[in-house]
Amino acid sequence: STLFPYTTLFRSLADRGKGGAVFLDSHLSHHCDCSAIIVLRCEPKVLAGRLRARGYPEAKVRENVQAECLDVILCEAADTGIPVAEIDCTAGSPAEAADLVERIIKGGTAISPPGGIDWSPEMGEWF
Repeated sequence: STLFPYTTLFRSLADRGKGGAVFLDSHLSHHCDCSAIIVLRCEPKVLAGRLRARGYPEAKVRENVQAECLDVILCEAADTGIPVAEIDCTAGSPAEAADLVERIIKGGTAISPPGGIDWSPEMGEWF
């Protein structure tokens, strides 16, 4: 298997970000050299429905939902030492999420600090 050239990606993003903002929507975002990380969250049952609607295989749905229940990406982001915000995107529209992202960018991650979302009561259904 071929490894993805992450250093090339990160270098390209750095070049594009000179003088402005760059947004990276990815499970790799927290591995980038950045000024803030915004983790978008979703209630596990809703996430499972969205992934199934996209045609994801059941094993991939379960893997993603388990990661959401365990706060995997949030924990990895917090471990970077970079300021982290967390947004629950379960019920809101994409436009509402984008508005909150913009507010966080303008006002800092304290607007939506991590740790306020807890899906752990749903673990029994997914493990």
